Amino acid sequence: MSDQEIEVKLLGKTYTLRCPSDELDDLKLAADLLEQKVAQLQGNKASQSTEQVALMAALNLCHELLIEQRRSEQYAKSMDSRMRMLQATVERALNEGNKRVDKAPQDPNN
Repeated sequence: MSDQEIEVKLLGKTYTLRCPSDELDDLKLAADLLEQKVAQLQGNKASQSTEQVALMAALNLCHELLIEQRRSEQYAKSMDSRMRMLQATVERALNEGNKRVDKAPQDPNN
């Protein structure tokens, strides 16, 4: 993919950025999310500087990211455990089926 330029507005300033064309929408969403977080924080504490608000927004977003990463890891571990249990169940069922086939009387005509 080729890089494309995109303009995003952050903290009242417009920035021209380059990113892969297949990531443009995600970058726009990220910029919008940051603007929302900044606006939310500015509304709560008008006395803070723009830099402080930006840092707090970044900290909040990083915290949310870490929480989601932990949830994702826990989900992956849970799914891995379930898959192992399912695999063991299938293997037991196959082994039981094989034992029954081995014990079945043989047809002398075959």
